[in-house]
Amino acid sequence: MAPGDSEALRATRAISRSDVDQVRRWARHQTDAWGVRPSHVAHWLTTAGELLPPSETGRVELSYDAGLGLLSLDVWCGGERLYGMDDWIS
Repeated sequence: MAPGDSEALRATRAISRSDVDQVRRWARHQTDAWGVRPSHVAHWLTTAGELLPPSETGRVELSYDAGLGLLSLDVWCGGERLYGMDDWIS
């Protein structure tokens, strides 16, 4: 890798309004495995769950770029980005 390049860690899974609690636990497991303790991910997922149409299933994409210290969460539904947030982790 060239200086300044970094590899992002990525994880994805389905999300619906009815399983936001399970997705929060999954996200916590992922961030623990990556060695980061973000404080906002649970809130982000609650907000994303509230935005999902009641009968739809979306996709959560969680990534962490250790070189940049950037944690990102995006939620997609019906081919469109429904919600996304980033946080700098030091």
